[in-house]
Amino acid sequence: LVNSIEVACTVRIGTLNLTIAELRELKLGQALKLCEHTDEPVDIVLHDKVIARGELMSHEQHFAVQITEVCC
Repeated sequence: LVNSIEVACTVRIGTLNLTIAELRELKLGQALKLCEHTDEPVDIVLHDKVIARGELMSHEQHFAVQITEVCC
């Protein structure tokens, strides 16, 4: 029964810091540079806790994450 309960996970690919002024000046189509590099692992987060890490990749025209570490 418990195995059929759905939960929402978030894949966190990066972070950045903005001032309020920078946030207010954002424009459509603008690129935001994240602190992380493209080869760094992404975090899989459930209820604000990192439960796994992986590598960002593509699969059949979709983004995907290949799990490389499970955090317990």
